[in-house]
Amino acid sequence: MSEIIISTKHKVRISTIPKHGLFLHKKQVWRSLGRLSPESHSVTAQRVAVNQHGSEVCLQNADFIGRFLVEPYKGDVPIIEQGIERYPYSEYNLSKQTQLC
Repeated sequence: MSEIIISTKHKVRISTIPKHGLFLHKKQVWRSLGRLSPESHSVTAQRVAVNQHGSEVCLQNADFIGRFLVEPYKGDVPIIEQGIERYPYSEYNLSKQTQLC
């Protein structure tokens, strides 16, 4: 089952991505968790993927400054394949999926 990456090809401020919305950063899929407090100037996000059991897993956490530019992502969360531990996930899986388009 192949996933198709659908992006809008234009960048927007990360602060405009809705809470739990997906976006691309360096060919990686991230889920916005929004601002942790109303007075915060940053947005917290998690790099996400689906494991071989069909569960969404968090691969990394990060805080992005509110005016940081990202690409909105309108697609399914990518699937991690077994046996690729030695490759960076984003370079292996997302570039492989992009070639299928």
